[in-house]
Amino acid sequence: MSQNYGGPSYGSPGFGGPGYGGVPGGGGGAPSAGGMPPRPEGSVDLFWGKDVLLGDPEALMKVAVFALVQFVPLLGGLVTGGWMSYTLRRTMGGMSTPMPPVTFDFTTLAEYLFQGFRRVVVGLVWAIPGLILFGIANGLFYGTLMGIGLLAGQSESLGQVAGFASICCSIVGLPTLLLLMISVQIIPAMAMVRVDLTGSISAGFAVGEVLSLARNAWKPWLINVLLLGLLMIPLMLLGLIPFVGALLVIFLMQFLAGFVTLSVYRKAVLAGAPSVELGPLEPPVSAG
Repeated sequence: MSQNYGGPSYGSPGFGGPGYGGVPGGGGGAPSAGGMPPRPEGSVDLFWGKDVLLGDPEALMKVAVFALVQFVPLLGGLVTGGWMSYTLRRTMGGMSTPMPPVTFDFTTLAEYLFQGFRRVVVGLVWAIPGLILFGIANGLFYGTLMGIGLLAGQSESLGQVAGFASICCSIVGLPTLLLLMISVQIIPAMAMVRVDLTGSISAGFAVGEVLSLARNAWKPWLINVLLLGLLMIPLMLLGLIPFVGALLVIFLMQFLAGFVTLSVYRKAVLAGAPSVELGPLEPPVSAG
């Protein structure tokens, strides 16, 4: 069942208008003039964020401003996260320029700050079980390696056996830990994208809906996150730019990861997971 977590509903739950990749049933907010780029129906949809960036004539200024905002400790990251929430929400609303314009309006910046805080709280709470599980698996892996190392010191013959066992353990264990690390992130990610789209913290704590999204999204999530990790390699070259390179890399990775999460959410909903009603597409502004 779709739920309304505050704010008006924009067309079909969780989907945007006619410009949104041909998803039926919707209109909302400011309908897209040129139409958002059609989204593929396969598992891989890594460059949606790139399409949004290239489709915005003010993209360079927006990227520069919100990359520099991250210079401000803690608050800068929260403001950028809140702005990103509105970008994802406006994308689902079918707006032709999803990235909100740069503004220094106090009310708007406060909304970005609190929206960023809401999504971080939800992400941290949902991350705790996964971190515990990963910690246990990590401990078992390295505990096994230590045990093999102790066995190797007993005798030369045991050392040869232990060396072979250590290689086998690493071949199996390291990829398993990597897959587990990626897998435990899917539940916090699906909870956070519900907060992004609704603007309500309660949407992120709807346990049944979040787990249903995670069950339907694990395959495209795994594929896209692995590819996103590979994309980090060439992006790291931007980090060589003096002063702002690292901030630019961090911002672009967050931006692309946000659209990967949105894409996975969309695929999970198309597979039968519960959707959400979109919150307001425009942030509030100061009166007068």
